[in-house]
Amino acid sequence: MVNKGLFKNISFFNYLSVIIIIAVFGIQASFYHKLFIFQKQLTRSMKNKLIETLKQISRKENKIKEFKRRLRIKGRVIKKSLTKKGNFKLTVQKGDDKYNFVIMKSHKDKCALLEKLEIGAFVSAVGIRKFRAIICTQLKRIEKVDESQQRTLEGF
Repeated sequence: MVNKGLFKNISFFNYLSVIIIIAVFGIQASFYHKLFIFQKQLTRSMKNKLIETLKQISRKENKIKEFKRRLRIKGRVIKKSLTKKGNFKLTVQKGDDKYNFVIMKSHKDKCALLEKLEIGAFVSAVGIRKFRAIICTQLKRIEKVDESQQRTLEGF
């Protein structure tokens, strides 16, 4: 950093470029200093706007990725139980796979629906995978699960 008169708090290379311009073109130092400050403020504001737009874009992408990572299951209720902390545990079976959802006791609407559900009822559950558990974010009762599969038709 150079701390000489008009050129306070600028890098050494910028200071050298100022000296070279003054020597070659004969521009007064105060004029160039004002020009340099204006250019620095302009680039700073441009950088701030660019950074803000990039932050907004990354927030949107992260939100989209979060929704893509959620586990969506439509299946049959196998088991309902309580955890040690008083939260509810719901086991849903889809095909041969079993999924354990944890429903927080603070989510009153999901807890009320869970208490009404019988074992063997069909549900649609959405959850976020956390360490050793799937936290239930959405729980709905459905009439029937569509277990049809798509297959390619050969011979056409």
